[in-house]
Amino acid sequence: GWRASLPSGATVFLDSSLTPGLGTIHLLTDVTAETVLAQLNEPQSIEAGFLLHPVGSVRNEGSIMRGLYAAGEDVGVVVARMGPSDNAVIFQFIGRRDQQPLYQQLTDALASSTEFLSDQDSRALRRWYERLTGMELTPKRDKPEAQTIAATALHLCSDGRFIRSIPLQPVPGRQEERRLYQETGTWLIDVQGGNLVLPLTKSTGEVDQKDLSERDGSVLLNDQAVDVAPSNSCL
Repeated sequence: GWRASLPSGATVFLDSSLTPGLGTIHLLTDVTAETVLAQLNEPQSIEAGFLLHPVGSVRNEGSIMRGLYAAGEDVGVVVARMGPSDNAVIFQFIGRRDQQPLYQQLTDALASSTEFLSDQDSRALRRWYERLTGMELTPKRDKPEAQTIAATALHLCSDGRFIRSIPLQPVPGRQEERRLYQETGTWLIDVQGGNLVLPLTKSTGEVDQKDLSERDGSVLLNDQAVDVAPSNSCL
């Protein structure tokens, strides 16, 4: 299944090198079914000067709404699914008219497999995204003399990228400046089994998942306290 665990207002773009077209996923909070229905009954703005116009009325099936749009040889298929707490997710695929059955299949599959988080989990995710987005996380040092030792720093950028700076060990007997190795990829915060986790998907595709928690006001990654400060590497 697909879980709507990204921050509110986020838009995810889906692309394919095999099939023409563009897909988007919009996550909405503090919305009603009436608001979403009214939005779907309007022309859909894809980019400046490119509008897709409704073909007939949106089909309202309770928690599911389906709309079809067209402009020239282009079509758009939209399926919106309402969540339990004034939230919604909208799936949209746009492309050539002859690909409409495929777009319909994709939107239906995504909508039916979507899992909404509980109110409690949603509030926790929002709080943690607000706390960690754009921040640099470095391990806390118990001893003052340890502060001078370079530590691995994890930067969580607001565009969904992460940058991890890892100090390289100097070659014994050689005078050289301290060097850093950087890993990059994407990050998000998720809830699994009632616990918060921080999956880091590296550019190689490998996933490094950290447990995320809090103790005495400190952020913990895998039960290790980290300092949190604004990141200069994400600018």
